[in-house]
Amino acid sequence: MADFQFRPMAASDHPAVAALWRESAALMGLGEAFLPPVPDLEGRLAADFGEGWSVTLAFEAGTLAGFLAVHPGDRVLGQIFLAPAFIGQGLGSAFFRMAKDRMPDGFTLYTPAANRRARAFYERGGMQVTHTKAHPEFGHEIVYYAWPGV
Repeated sequence: MADFQFRPMAASDHPAVAALWRESAALMGLGEAFLPPVPDLEGRLAADFGEGWSVTLAFEAGTLAGFLAVHPGDRVLGQIFLAPAFIGQGLGSAFFRMAKDRMPDGFTLYTPAANRRARAFYERGGMQVTHTKAHPEFGHEIVYYAWPGV
C-alpha cells in the first residue's frame, strides 16, 4: 500500500479535484455522454459540497490520489473517487473506513448500476442494497445502499 497523506479540501484544490473526479468517473461504465466537463464539476464542488460536507483529499508523494466526500449530519457517503493509477492500492478501503468512523451509526450512498467495480467494493464492505431506480435526469439505473445502522 502506498503511503497516503490526508487533508481537508480547500477551494484552491477544486481544479485538481474536478479533473480527478472526471477521470475517475469515466471508469463507471456510463459512457462519455454522462461525463460532465471539468468546469461543471468545479462548480459542483463549490455548490454541492458546502455546509455540512466533509471532503478529504489523499495525496501520495505530492500527487492527488483521490477524495472522499461525506455528510455526517445526513449520514451520506457522497463520493469516493480515486485516480485510476491508485486503484487497488488500499486507498478506497482507507476512505471507506473513514466514512464508517465518521458515521458509526450508519449511512447511505448510491452508485450507477453500471459501476460494477464500485458495487462489488461496497458490497464487500458490508453495504446492503436497499433499492434501485432510474436516475431522475439521465434515466440510467441507480443502486442505493445502506450500511448497517441506518
